[in-house]
Amino acid sequence: MTDVTALTGLLADYAGALDGHLATLREEFSELERAWTGLSEVYEGSAAEQFRNVFLGTASRMHQYEHDATILAGILRQRIGTLQQLDAPE
Repeated sequence: MTDVTALTGLLADYAGALDGHLATLREEFSELERAWTGLSEVYEGSAAEQFRNVFLGTASRMHQYEHDATILAGILRQRIGTLQQLDAPE
């Protein structure tokens, strides 16, 4: 049989790591987007257009990843709450 207390603790550790990962991702990617904005204003030509297309596609995927991971973190927190209620003394 699974130890609910241990499982809850491990899931809470995972949720904390996911929260930290998302915070770092948001901060670092925000800096990258700010740098890109500055470069995009002065970068011209065929290479600029190719890079712009690649960067914008990558940015879109990063934002989707962040969105999905945020949803996952919320679901994880809900499940942890349920496990905590299950494990609470009556």
